Amino acid sequence: MRSGRVAYRVKQFASAFTVLMRPQERDEVERLLLPEELVLFYGMRRPALRHALQVYRLLRLQGTPDRDLLAAALLHDVGKGRVTVAHRVAAVLLETSAPALLDRIASPMGPRWRQGFFFHRHHAELGAELVERAGSNPTVVALVRDHHREGRASLPGLTELQKADEDS
Repeated sequence: MRSGRVAYRVKQFASAFTVLMRPQERDEVERLLLPEELVLFYGMRRPALRHALQVYRLLRLQGTPDRDLLAAALLHDVGKGRVTVAHRVAAVLLETSAPALLDRIASPMGPRWRQGFFFHRHHAELGAELVERAGSNPTVVALVRDHHREGRASLPGLTELQKADEDS
């Protein structure tokens, strides 16, 4: 793992315990998302919620007017469910050093510690199912589903979402 990436993860870990949302921002989010999407958004664990807000803020700073892209920014990690900070740290290290081991231990069944790795590994697909059931439009569903997939540049907004996700 590159040293810059390690430093980024340490900073991300340290800031994972706070979520600050300005009243104006809360109003924007509540106007942007459907009621069922809001339930998903506010139901995320604190680190995922904080990260989603950072991705959203970055896209807003870049002048993104696209409602679907902004909604996807807020919801892209909603599928992480039971992923704890410890799971995230271990999964990032395993993805880099032993991805086959991560695949073997990630399981939707069995002990909770294995489920956390499963949710981390498959959160994009799981999140897409959740936002689809919440009534999100097909573009939001596709952006959530594909936000970690490479080579999908034909999906409008995906490249911007991936870059903001990476930079946040």
